[in-house]
Amino acid sequence: MCTVTFIPTKNTVFLTSNRDEKILRGKALPPAIKKSASGNLLYPVDADKGGTWMIARDNGTVGVLLNGAETAHTPAPGPYRKSRGLVLVEIMQEAEPLAWFSNKNLQGIEPFTLILYLSQKLVQCYWNGHHVSIKHLDVNKAYIWSSSTLYSPQIISKRSYWFQTWLQQTAITQEAIINFHTFGGDGDRTNDLLMKREGDTHTVSITSVVLQHKGLSMLYKEFSENKSYRQHLTWGLNKWLKQKQDWFSRFWCRFTNWEYWPFSIVYIPVYFYWFYLCAKARSFFFFSAANPTIRNGGFLMESKKEIYDLLPPGTYPETVFCPCGRSLDTIEQELNLRQLSYPVIAKPDIGLRGMGLSLLTNQQALQQYFENCKVDFLVQEYVDYANEAGIFYCRIPGHKRGHITGIVGKQFLWLQGDGKHTILQLLKNDKRSNLQIPALTILMQTQLSEILAEGEKRLVVPFGNHSRGTKFLDYTHKANKQLCDTIDKLCRNINGFYFGRLDIKFNSWAELSEGKNFSIIELNGAGSEPAHIYDPKHNLFFAWKEIIRHLGYLYKVSKRNRKLKRAPYLSVKEGLKMFRDNKEQVKKIA
Repeated sequence: MCTVTFIPTKNTVFLTSNRDEKILRGKALPPAIKKSASGNLLYPVDADKGGTWMIARDNGTVGVLLNGAETAHTPAPGPYRKSRGLVLVEIMQEAEPLAWFSNKNLQGIEPFTLILYLSQKLVQCYWNGHHVSIKHLDVNKAYIWSSSTLYSPQIISKRSYWFQTWLQQTAITQEAIINFHTFGGDGDRTNDLLMKREGDTHTVSITSVVLQHKGLSMLYKEFSENKSYRQHLTWGLNKWLKQKQDWFSRFWCRFTNWEYWPFSIVYIPVYFYWFYLCAKARSFFFFSAANPTIRNGGFLMESKKEIYDLLPPGTYPETVFCPCGRSLDTIEQELNLRQLSYPVIAKPDIGLRGMGLSLLTNQQALQQYFENCKVDFLVQEYVDYANEAGIFYCRIPGHKRGHITGIVGKQFLWLQGDGKHTILQLLKNDKRSNLQIPALTILMQTQLSEILAEGEKRLVVPFGNHSRGTKFLDYTHKANKQLCDTIDKLCRNINGFYFGRLDIKFNSWAELSEGKNFSIIELNGAGSEPAHIYDPKHNLFFAWKEIIRHLGYLYKVSKRNRKLKRAPYLSVKEGLKMFRDNKEQVKKIA
């Protein structure tokens, strides 16, 4: 808010601001879109006061704030009524910002300069602490402003000379303007555009807006962590068309790739075979006998904690059970007792398809999860092994050995930066990640506007869920004899487990085959899917064949457990209650 340039070209307008602040000032939040009565606003947010120094509206209006008016002033001895950054937000929320500035009572507000670009007009507005003044400028000329509170008239004049000289020698692009705002000057760090004054004030960021016919983009360069962010605003019919184009792109991807179809659609032909098995078993709920020690056989409403208790010690992550009603202090004490450090994973004790799963990076995130969660949940260590796979296992009761019936490898959603495009733009370049944008907009918020450096890699979603953008690959061919022996030995040590999928994180396939360096993230029972069917190379007919094959195993396991172990089937009343309870659980964690 201390150096501003305005540069018009034939089809583009550039407005750029250097923010000079005291070293102890909090780091601002990158630009984000916020709704107001007059439309969408785009601006970075001052962490200390909540205001801003540069703000754009989705009608092409841009306002930029500088500290001080025409001349330097002596700050008042007491606190001012309101931050100037908050005043700028109020101005830009109005339907007529210029009229608001002209008529608003600004007494008790520290002097400032407001540069307004609206309706293809450029206006310079001053509030000197006593009265306002407004001057309309030639919108076809370039201008530079420097804060009167930081720079003397002589330095302001010198900066104007640098600017005019640079204009005559440079082809105007946003990159060139950013370079001028970064390197402009004569080597005097106390007065260069990128300034630094020992122990006092320095330039913390550059914000640059590019306005064109269809919309605008805002580039934000933050120097303390050397990160860049970009956000876009479009308006009118173009904005509506862009939203519809994005929606149709995602719809077409889902329509032409069966792996994204709803569960209820994919399984329509399978239901006929399911009812056939129910008739053979004389029970709609025969599956409950598949794994006698797991609630409902692991079909629905099974407790993850109860399943972890069945696993051999050391084969699953360190886990803290957090029942409803337990205090946050007690949970944190137990985390400390178990020596669990952030990041940690939080998830409902009774969940479904990754719903409610979160990576918590600090105590504040845990508190927020605690306050929002309406069900019993688990907090467990984050297992940082490089690989994750789902291994489907089946053992017919009475047989000495079981076997692997399918393996799904999980390829997480990673992005690689090019130094030019934002995370959001990179996501749009891939059909799989593009589908996740609506959900990631909520989860990642301002991170989507971050520009990744060239070659920088970023793990977008650290969960192995197909619904979160993870690519599933058929790795069943990796079921060699050594791996089969290891998994069979492991599963035979899980009391009452005969049918289901183990989701495992591990260091390497060789070590997993030897039973080393792995952790069972989850064990899923009768409700497990042979998830290797979702490999993009497989067609829907392959999927139906594999689902039906595994339902056949489920029937055989359940029937043998009923005969040999007298494992009961759920009654109709119990089965219907299970589905009702699951429906209520989903409502709570959705």
